Amino acid sequence: MTAPASLLRPFDDRTGFTEQLRTLITEATESLLLVATDFSDWPLDDMAVHAALREFLHEHRQASLQLLLDDTRHLGRAAPRFCTLRRHYSHLIECRCTPRVMLEEPCAIADERHMLRRFDNARFRGELALDARQEVDELLMLYRPLWNESTPCLPATTLGL
Repeated sequence: MTAPASLLRPFDDRTGFTEQLRTLITEATESLLLVATDFSDWPLDDMAVHAALREFLHEHRQASLQLLLDDTRHLGRAAPRFCTLRRHYSHLIECRCTPRVMLEEPCAIADERHMLRRFDNARFRGELALDARQEVDELLMLYRPLWNESTPCLPATTLGL
């Protein structure tokens, strides 16, 4: 079952994906869960998305941002804005690596009510669904076990000798 049509916002290109991700972030007040293989094609370093994430974390002091991924190399190398955000809000951001290859459908969930879903990793086609609790619950049933068996990764700071 899908959410009513008035609450679905489809997208079919990178620009639409970025706009809908920003919309999802601005809707969030408590939690954001982002799930992808490595976030290499997510706009986490985009200035507007970065600003929305920073505002979410700054305005909602009890907020949590959780990232679940397979491979951290991209975020560590090619997302300096996100890494800065990770350092400044390390108490609110948790990154975890899965022990096995994840699902091929990247998604983002806000406040366990709203979700953004890409239908596959290769294309920027998907939808933003607002107030879609049933669909979100189904996704959470898939991702909670993965989160529980995953391990912390992408430390906020690097210690060296």
